[in-house]
Amino acid sequence: MAPRLLVLGAGGFLGRSIVHHLAGTGDAELILHSRGADDRAGNGLDLDLEWHNLDLLNSAPGALADLVDEVAPDAIVNCTGLAFGEPADLRVANVLLVIRLIAELDECKGIHLVHLGSAAEYGRSIDNCPVAETALAIPQSDYGITKLMATEQLMRAAAEERLSVTVLRVFNPVGRFSPETTLPGGAARKIDLALRSGAKAIHLGPLDSWRDYVDTRDIARAVLAASVITPRTSAVLNVARGEAVEGTQLIKALTAIAGYHGDVIQSAPRSVRSASVDWVCADVRAIKKELGWAALHSIEDSLGELWNGIIASRESRE
Repeated sequence: MAPRLLVLGAGGFLGRSIVHHLAGTGDAELILHSRGADDRAGNGLDLDLEWHNLDLLNSAPGALADLVDEVAPDAIVNCTGLAFGEPADLRVANVLLVIRLIAELDECKGIHLVHLGSAAEYGRSIDNCPVAETALAIPQSDYGITKLMATEQLMRAAAEERLSVTVLRVFNPVGRFSPETTLPGGAARKIDLALRSGAKAIHLGPLDSWRDYVDTRDIARAVLAASVITPRTSAVLNVARGEAVEGTQLIKALTAIAGYHGDVIQSAPRSVRSASVDWVCADVRAIKKELGWAALHSIEDSLGELWNGIIASRESRE
């Protein structure tokens, strides 16, 4: 029987990516959450699914617990959060919301929480070695700091037996809904524009950093596995391919898929969020042992899915 999952933040990048994949496979019964109708507009989910609006930060105490009682999920998937913004805004969206979530779930016994963390929690890798979940986390950005604070809050609550939780520490996601704030998402949009306008070059930032890219469809599979595997143990697990890919290699593969033969000029500023981390790769042994999960999709698969999404989005506007 397919598990019943309440997906918080279903209108965001990872939320809608997970929903799009799981709804397509039928492997889970989905109930979707958003702050309001504006979060659902233009999110690419042309699906007849059950939505519930709730402002998790500003609603009355007990509102989320009431929603959980109403929809009776087997697990809750937390895809909420903020990747860019001022430190105070990041703390509210990534930490205070999780503290509120823990308090609400205190009233909902027997519900497993799957929380999406981030590789940014680790910071720099030592000697370019794959980083395991037991590594000392020293985040280098405000985003990473707040995501780590959220993970620590969840692990503390789990140790106090206030909730059951799996934190999936997601590395660099790529897929159909990749936003322009990511290297692959931004590059794909610039390539599409160049192909349509006849431009002979696109401008990107430096491509000398290495990242561990993971397909959003594989992330959805990890979420499903973390929702149903028993016995449920509270843990932090890396979600990645376990392979570092240089930016130049990524863009070379993307241009080949798109059929773009123009120049790629590295003249734009480096991303502020990732400027201090030049190499990232995950040790993925723990998630394979705990959940039996491993990434299935290659970089080329992921970039092909991204490019198909760009084409579909363009055609829907024309």
